[in-house]
Amino acid sequence: MQSAPRTLADWDAMVSVGRVARPHGLGGRVVINPDTDFVEQRFRVGETLFVRREEQIEGLQVRDVRYQRRRPIVGFDGIDSMTAAERLASADLRVPVAVLEPLPDDTFYYHELIGCRMET
Repeated sequence: MQSAPRTLADWDAMVSVGRVARPHGLGGRVVINPDTDFVEQRFRVGETLFVRREEQIEGLQVRDVRYQRRRPIVGFDGIDSMTAAERLASADLRVPVAVLEPLPDDTFYYHELIGCRMET
């Protein structure tokens, strides 16, 4: 099991998988704008996503999920009201690089391409 990120260096080393768009309903759920090709894997029940609130990194476990127009509507453990969900608005959701699945040869994650030199 991967240890929870604790420092801002840990935060910078993680990969963004989406951003909270807005609260959805009264039960604390949020609409996510995903930034991953593996939406069903990243936002499934039991997965932990990390958010940064000021200088703290906090893990949020997915309690439930459904989809509307290909965007996940997610409930997190401990976020059970619209007020709590509003505090997540615009939050970047990240995962440690270590939890990413290996990709086929000649296929890369977006974060692996940042800073690469392109040639044609």
